[in-house]
Amino acid sequence: MVGTSVTTVSAVSQSTLTFDIKQGNTDRVFQINQYSGVITTLKTLDYETTASYTLIVQATNMAGMASNATLVIQIVDENDNPPVFQQLHYHGRISEVAPVNSVVLNSDDSPLVIKASDADRNQNALLVYQIVEDTAKMFFTVDSGTGSIRTIANLDHETFATFHFHVHVRDNGRPQLTADSPTEVTIQVIDTNDSPPRFTQNAYETVLLLPTYIGVEALQVSATDPDKDVPTELTYSLTDGVLEHFAIKPSSGIILVKNNNFFKERFRFSVKVSDGKFSSTALVTIIVREALDSAMPVYDKSFYSVSVNEDVTVHTPILGINATSPEGQNIIYTIVDGDPFLQFDIGFDTGVISVIHSLDYETASSYHLTISATDCLTGAHAEVDVDVFVQDVNDNPPIFQKMSYRVVLSETAMIGTPALQVIATDKDSDKNNAVRYQIFSDVHNSTDYFHIDSSSGLILTARMLDHELVQKYDFIVRATDNGFPPLSSEVSVTVMLNDMNDNPPVFNQLLYEAYVNELAPRGHFITCVQASDADSSDFDKLEYSILSGNEKMNFLLEKKTGIITLSSHRKQRMESAYNGVFVVEKDTGVIKLDKPLDHEVIKGYYFKVTATAEQAKLDSVSSVDTEIKVLDLNDNKPVFQTNSYDTTIMEGISVGTRIVQVQALDPDSGANGQVTYRLGTLIHSEGDSDMLLDTFSIDSNTGWISTRKDLDHETNPSYTFTVVASDLGETMPLSSTSSVTVAVSDINDNPPRFMENYYFGSILESDPPGEVVALLMTRDDDSSAVNRQVSYHITGEYQCKYLTLHYSYYLQTRTLTFDNSTCFSELFYASRAYLLRVPAFHPSLCDLGAANAGERL
Repeated sequence: MVGTSVTTVSAVSQSTLTFDIKQGNTDRVFQINQYSGVITTLKTLDYETTASYTLIVQATNMAGMASNATLVIQIVDENDNPPVFQQLHYHGRISEVAPVNSVVLNSDDSPLVIKASDADRNQNALLVYQIVEDTAKMFFTVDSGTGSIRTIANLDHETFATFHFHVHVRDNGRPQLTADSPTEVTIQVIDTNDSPPRFTQNAYETVLLLPTYIGVEALQVSATDPDKDVPTELTYSLTDGVLEHFAIKPSSGIILVKNNNFFKERFRFSVKVSDGKFSSTALVTIIVREALDSAMPVYDKSFYSVSVNEDVTVHTPILGINATSPEGQNIIYTIVDGDPFLQFDIGFDTGVISVIHSLDYETASSYHLTISATDCLTGAHAEVDVDVFVQDVNDNPPIFQKMSYRVVLSETAMIGTPALQVIATDKDSDKNNAVRYQIFSDVHNSTDYFHIDSSSGLILTARMLDHELVQKYDFIVRATDNGFPPLSSEVSVTVMLNDMNDNPPVFNQLLYEAYVNELAPRGHFITCVQASDADSSDFDKLEYSILSGNEKMNFLLEKKTGIITLSSHRKQRMESAYNGVFVVEKDTGVIKLDKPLDHEVIKGYYFKVTATAEQAKLDSVSSVDTEIKVLDLNDNKPVFQTNSYDTTIMEGISVGTRIVQVQALDPDSGANGQVTYRLGTLIHSEGDSDMLLDTFSIDSNTGWISTRKDLDHETNPSYTFTVVASDLGETMPLSSTSSVTVAVSDINDNPPRFMENYYFGSILESDPPGEVVALLMTRDDDSSAVNRQVSYHITGEYQCKYLTLHYSYYLQTRTLTFDNSTCFSELFYASRAYLLRVPAFHPSLCDLGAANAGERL
């Protein structure tokens, strides 16, 4: 059926796809919907013409990238072709002496083969031949495989010289199809010389009156050869014993007087007839008497009649004729008229009439015979009429006027509507030719749907018909006569239903679900709703429309194909979830999106689609629910809660300590809305340029940033870097960044250090007290003022009584009066042998110890 959906090809791409048949569709048998990929038929398919098609289908996305696929469509054979005989008439011949199972031959001695062809294939093309007439079935059969005709019984040219019958053929498909009409077959049975000639009488008798003369015809015998079509010549001859007195003409059978000196009154001898191969004899009696005036024989009835059944057995006596001679002599009986086909014989000396060939009421219903009775002595003869009435027996079955019947009937025909009339006639007489009709069938319960008038053969509808359930009814009508036993014949009847538009469309799904990309462009294919009409192609042209749920015309529905696509009427935002997402293009029937979609706003649409037959009745409309789900696309980036994050931590915190959490949100669904985090790049660092990944780590799921090593304010007091939030979109993940600034605060984690390992100073003994001996300089790496404040004091096993620390880091002399001689030598000694140790320390962190510096005096 044109427009039938064959299959749907599909492909996967991030953008809209269009489909096209690139190769293999040279006859344009198929078409493909460029949006849906649905392949439908443009022309009627024929398995017998093309059993398969190989199509190259190409899918192309919006970027122009294409991919090909090979589609092989296998055509399934349907039994849609009846057998067709190659000839209307076949002629064959066969010898009557051919043994059983012999093949009938053509005129060129090749086997006679009944040939029919079926355009279908495989099982649908297997043919079965059948002889129609019952008589021919008794002698012949048709080989179902080869179509050759063989004998199944012995033939006799003398019984049936020619067979004329019909052969029908059917295939083995479902349903079985038969030829529109049978073929005629004529088979000639070739006569052979297989029968001896037959005398017309078994015995001949005549009276030869004296005086007679040589050469006088005494009697003529005659014979026939049943092998009529064989060119034979009959020859007559006499047996020994009478050749002295009689002679016979070999070609005519006339017996002549050869010697008129008769020594006896009666001659009895045999006469022979030969066809050159077979011979027969008959008895001849010639009575020799003196001529006398004599009276004619007298019959006991003035008229004879008899009735006999046409199926009487050959050689059955049917009537006795009785005549008497006034002189009391023997009477000789002969049939002199009324039997041109030698159907009867009469006993020459008994007068008993017998049937010697089969009778047929339909050929001759009566015979008017003339019988002659001859006085053996005087030769006087008398004739009498005999009527033989052939009684009909039921030997002919009813014969239909057609070999098969075919009629087209509307599926909307009411119960009791006449469909057709079958007529069969019976050649038998009235008492045997009354015909009764019956329907027989096991296919589609035809007897439930049709009724036949048993007397007229008129076939009527018995139930409402439905083309969508059964397109054709095949059944057998049997005609049976009223004879005993009854005879019957059968004929095939085919009733084709003419489809009417009486079925509403039916969608092939109860609910259609489709998915559409929320960023699908204008005209994007969404889905294809399809309905089918059980009616034929004349009524299956459907129109689709959206009944409700598409008030804003966001989608288009192709009127003819039921394909839903995105519409061309685009707006920036969709105003309402159900405000006209769809519109209908009546010429194309494709549902198209008319407005942009946003999965984050509306995740699905629900509406009804109707299918209406073009020539439909009011109730030939169907609707189906359609659900279109908007597929989420990764069209939203993760968004950080703030553009930058700032935090301060103390140096020396434990490795792995969480310092700050970054968070980003993605409104997409599923994986498209799942956010993961990673560290980006180091933007700024006041100290050493350490590797960012060596310094910090981030939990990819929670966004918590932790330390990966000990941080030192003195080395790097602050870090500024980026973090990246990415979603898990499969094809094109989206990301955004934010900056993070981590300030490292100072703690007192560094001891003070003297600038020199040794300090050297000298004074004069004359110097007054308070003289600066040395300036002690220290360094503290901590940053804050508090942590960098240093105090000094003198430690060691020697307490210097001459020196003191002033202003924390000035080493001065005490207020003493030096003894020039003593103190000098002591100081001198001290300068050589005494080492002064001054520790420096943080006042608040005395336990950190101090760096020592030695002062040598």
